[in-house]
Amino acid sequence: MHATRPLDPYSIKFCKDFTQDVYLLTNVCNIHVCNFTCYQNNEDILSKHCKYGSPTELISQTDFDVETKLLHICRTNQWLNNANLWILGLCKCNHDLKLIDALGKDGKALAYYIIN
Repeated sequence: MHATRPLDPYSIKFCKDFTQDVYLLTNVCNIHVCNFTCYQNNEDILSKHCKYGSPTELISQTDFDVETKLLHICRTNQWLNNANLWILGLCKCNHDLKLIDALGKDGKALAYYIIN
């Protein structure tokens, strides 16, 4: 099976085919592999400290912490990038989702990028 063919949403096999496509695409497009861009300096290389945070913490089930107001999403693979299965299945490409705090450093960088 190849994940490059368009799926027929009216087919009775759509759910099965979509699930297979997403599984294949996840393993091809959304698994992080550390390389030289992951390390900002020699200390990071020696300590194997990836600037993207890989490997991430495994989380057995999705949970919302009322005290910290944080949503902990189930993660069964510590090298899997944050991805939306529908975007992955429909666009068939690598992507990495990140929540951007409008008032934080990433929000300001995004605003600067859009304005310029």
